Amino acid sequence: MDAQVSLSTDDTEIKNVARNHGLESTYTRPAALSGDKAGKIDTIKSLIEFEEDKHKTRFDYILDLDVTSPLRTVQDIKDAFDQLTKVADALTIFSVNPAARNPYFNMVEKKENGFYDLIKKNADGTVLSRQEAPPVYDLNASFYWYKRAFFDLNLKSPITDSTL
Repeated sequence: MDAQVSLSTDDTEIKNVARNHGLESTYTRPAALSGDKAGKIDTIKSLIEFEEDKHKTRFDYILDLDVTSPLRTVQDIKDAFDQLTKVADALTIFSVNPAARNPYFNMVEKKENGFYDLIKKNADGTVLSRQEAPPVYDLNASFYWYKRAFFDLNLKSPITDSTL
């Protein structure tokens, strides 16, 4: 399997550190896709289009390794890729861990009427204990795999109706 490693940044110092560790990057993230409010998907799509044009190819899969979550294993990445490739309709898969809180049992939000209610309810609304609540997960941002077709749909979140 061929792979292309790429870096998405607008920061010269980050590019220099990457170069000093063997990753040369000619891509500079545009100002419109920089800053704290820039969406992850649009920044990745910009990089993909740049790299595909540069290498005159179209990638089949994209792996996003978030630098803010460096603890991951190669085996976890391979296992996730295997799962993604086995499900024809799947577009994405990402890493999670069991959540400490559960929206069916102990998470509330303020409603329009000013009162508070559970964030999520099961079909009959009767989760009476934490142990009865359906399992939920926290995104841990360790990795995200995408099929290239995902980016053609102009979606803004890695979570879709076709996410593993």
